[in-house]
Amino acid sequence: MGPCSDDMAFHNRRRGQRGEIWAVTGRTQSPRLAVIVLVLSAGILAAAQVGKVPPLLPAIRGELALTLVEAGWMTSLTTLTGALFGATFGFLADRLGAARMLLAGLALLAGAGLAGAAAVSGSGLAGTRALESIGLIAVVVAGPRLLYSASPQRLHGLTLGLWGCYMPAGMALIMFATPMLHGLGWRDIWLVNAAVLALLLLTAGIVMRPIRAPAASAARAAPPLRLRVVLTRPAPWVLAACFGLYSMQWFAVAAWLPTYLIESLGHPPAQAARITAAVVAVNVAGNIAGAWLIHRGVARARLVALAYLAMAASAVGIFSGGSGALTPVIAAILFSGLGGILPAAVMAGAARHAPGPAQVGLVTGIIIQGANLGSLAGPPVTAGAVLLLGGWERLHWPLLAASTVGLLLAAALARLERR
Repeated sequence: MGPCSDDMAFHNRRRGQRGEIWAVTGRTQSPRLAVIVLVLSAGILAAAQVGKVPPLLPAIRGELALTLVEAGWMTSLTTLTGALFGATFGFLADRLGAARMLLAGLALLAGAGLAGAAAVSGSGLAGTRALESIGLIAVVVAGPRLLYSASPQRLHGLTLGLWGCYMPAGMALIMFATPMLHGLGWRDIWLVNAAVLALLLLTAGIVMRPIRAPAASAARAAPPLRLRVVLTRPAPWVLAACFGLYSMQWFAVAAWLPTYLIESLGHPPAQAARITAAVVAVNVAGNIAGAWLIHRGVARARLVALAYLAMAASAVGIFSGGSGALTPVIAAILFSGLGGILPAAVMAGAARHAPGPAQVGLVTGIIIQGANLGSLAGPPVTAGAVLLLGGWERLHWPLLAASTVGLLLAAALARLERR
């Protein structure tokens, strides 16, 4: 197989199956950029609902009398649905229409946020977080299908690669925004999020009106490949495993870096929070770089391998007890920035390894499910490793092991893409 060139040349023969593509008419060509911007905004704002809890946990715990374990679940509940049902939601996006699913996801996120602001108990708030997890995965699996449909073939790798930055961009956005809203309580911040989501939902409903009905009819008219044709392909599962190992490491570092900086390196809490926000934000730059490299034709497997090598070397710098308090900070920035190449490379692979355009959502769902499994497991697994190994200074060993397995997966991916 030749260079990536957005990985989609071989899909030309299936253009007639593109259920959600814009018709090539003057009336529908112009909104393409609006759809791309709107979909990316939806992903970022949906991911912000994952990141809104950690900065506000002290206030939430104090008001609702949550234990530390309950507070931890409050943070991770939004990834639960994706970890369990990512592939299922991807299949539904292909069959029911990605535009409809994105709108439903935004509506559920807004409604759950509004209900969460009125929660009077930990269980009530947890219930709204579970609803937010359904809305999140609906947006996340619908987004790539819509980006694929709204962008020209030569930009598929770039636009789908950019989708990989939705999570760090959303988390960084809320991390930087929350201190600016310090005069508001956590319930007010929930209401602000719900209002912004509702505004985006209204905008999306207007912009996507031309494609909602055609999408559904085209999906019924297209002869869909059987589910097993996708599920028996090895490449989507390899991509999912690559994303899972990455997200396990990245979420572990993002979750525990403040604790490590404060308890082991003596950073003040406010400084540790700013450092962590910067580490999360630089991941966005890595995603953008990865999308651009895919667009320029760099082999996907090489980018995945580069990301794992960079994360392995940086993990040693973060946790091996190097001299001074600055070395771990620089290493964490490199870990997040260079590691960020991987999500873009993997997400762009959804279009390459789908049997046809009608299955892009399902392949995306498989990849997202792997990512969510990794993010769900990362913080507790690394916390157990710290206890088992006897301290933060040995935490780089499980991270090195994960990156080693990732390099083997990159080699397998290279063989699959050479076929």
